[in-house]
Amino acid sequence: MVRAGGAGRDRFGGGLGVVEFGLLGPVEVYVAGRLLDAGPPQQRVVLAALLIDAGRPVMSNTLIDRVWDGTPPAAARQALYAHIARIRRILDHAAPGDSGPPVALVRRSSGYLLQVAPEQVDLHRFTALATAAHDPRRADADRARVLRQALDLWRGTALADLSGDWAARARDHLHHQRLDVAVAWAHAELQLGHHQQVIDPIRGLLADYPLSEPLVAVLIRALAAAGRDAEALRVYATTRARFIDELGTEPGPDLRATHQAVLRGEHHTTNVVTTNLSLSRSPDTRPEVASATGKDVLMPAPHLPELRCRAVELARLGERPVAMLARSLSVSESCLRGWMAQADTDETGSDARLTSAEKRELAQLRRDKRRLEMENEILKRAAACFARENVLPH
Repeated sequence: MVRAGGAGRDRFGGGLGVVEFGLLGPVEVYVAGRLLDAGPPQQRVVLAALLIDAGRPVMSNTLIDRVWDGTPPAAARQALYAHIARIRRILDHAAPGDSGPPVALVRRSSGYLLQVAPEQVDLHRFTALATAAHDPRRADADRARVLRQALDLWRGTALADLSGDWAARARDHLHHQRLDVAVAWAHAELQLGHHQQVIDPIRGLLADYPLSEPLVAVLIRALAAAGRDAEALRVYATTRARFIDELGTEPGPDLRATHQAVLRGEHHTTNVVTTNLSLSRSPDTRPEVASATGKDVLMPAPHLPELRCRAVELARLGERPVAMLARSLSVSESCLRGWMAQADTDETGSDARLTSAEKRELAQLRRDKRRLEMENEILKRAAACFARENVLPH
């Protein structure tokens, strides 16, 4: 038996020192802040299986199944005993007489139980932090801080050095937990208006999980909130193409709704799972535009083809007559019809002024025939942006 505590450095922030275990990356064992050799691959599988179920007995047959994927050799039980004995020797490296809760690997009637405080295992600390962050009494700033602490415990791919079916299933489950916490953290930061702080970390996760729709959606919201609408639309177009190529299906309704909201210039107001995206932007990209309420609203420098596409689609979908829509945009009816005709030309590929992503957006909207909501305030802001760039005909 070893005891946690004393003056050792806390590798995973558990606060108890001396003996700590890592599963959110390669399987690791630290004693007084010093990395120990966790043994050969099968021994690390045994250790990981005990750590995942720390505080609960794990049957010997279960351990054998996890190590040998249901096809154990004749001497599997003897090999398991040898792995258990070596794990106990690893624990014996801790200095005797340390104060704190005990860490021990004990025999039960038909299996083994690893006695260890949850704070000493990065996985269980991660779970505890994630659970604590979901307390509805927490303020957004505190929730974001706690979720960030949970995410910082990850050192890469969970169980990275383990192979086999059980390790793969466990790894997939843990990665889903990581994505859920990452999305919750991003929403908490967006509630605080920290749009820029969200973008790079979520992009990094998307490199590993490119088909995670919640990650894509929160990145699109962060980009839109930061005034980078065109970039947000390109993220959706890339993701949609990947879905079609790799899965043969369209993105789900939540991601499509997020995309359509960006096309309409809307910002999401949500509670726990989504967020309120402010119209405010960073000072270096926000010309002031008068809103319908008479107050100054902060808008990014416009991406003109994108705003023009919005106007064209609203007209095509027939929410309002072209003449009425043109008046709300402060442009002539012939000008709006000219934009529509130009969009038709662009779809044939004979005009390169629209990007490929914008052409795909137009084509998708026509195929789906989704009706976009008419928002006069959004249209007036678009018209004001056009006017500031001196592109409106007179």
